[in-house]
Amino acid sequence: KKYFERTLEALIKANKVNPLEVDNHISLSLAYSFGAYQFDSRYSQAAKSELKQALKLEPYSAYSYYLLGSADLRSGFLAGAVKNLKNGKKKTHTD
Repeated sequence: KKYFERTLEALIKANKVNPLEVDNHISLSLAYSFGAYQFDSRYSQAAKSELKQALKLEPYSAYSYYLLGSADLRSGFLAGAVKNLKNGKKKTHTD
């Protein structure tokens, strides 16, 4: 768990240095998701929060919608999962 906490510290610092970088929010959300899976389910809320911030910065990020839908699915929020996964699919549709 020590390395997980160090990783979180580094990603949080990177986020503070450049809060407009979408990849920083996505990376932090992935770390929080790992923490929710391995250590404490309360990290899942932080993961979702970072993904929502990423979507504010880049609303056409299908990857962020996919990750948010997956997080909703893991936490049992099926309606949110379906909504976000569909939004992600719409963002990649190229008719």
